[in-house]
Amino acid sequence: MPNLSKKDELYQPYQRMRTCLESTEKANIMNVLSHGPEQLEHLASQLDIDISTISEHITTLIQADFVKVHQHGTSTLYSLKDPIITGFILSFSIFYQSQSMNRSHIQPSKL
Repeated sequence: MPNLSKKDELYQPYQRMRTCLESTEKANIMNVLSHGPEQLEHLASQLDIDISTISEHITTLIQADFVKVHQHGTSTLYSLKDPIITGFILSFSIFYQSQSMNRSHIQPSKL
């Protein structure tokens, strides 16, 4: 019988990723951050989301270990924690766009 704690440990990164992508708003935040660090206020204005909602999502992304916080003078900046995450987000965006293009070329069959 498999050790459940090892199995849970194995799938924990997938659970964290699911948590980060479970809402469109969190996915959009990660997409914006894939282009570089941002202040909370700039994220809110770029995504047209109120600051309290952005703050909640950023907290979730920090707890999932995908986003980090750093000070730049008096400003607080948020960025993706690792370039691998940036690569994943960009690759996923390219994949999704190519799938969308492929679906638009498919003609529904006539019954």
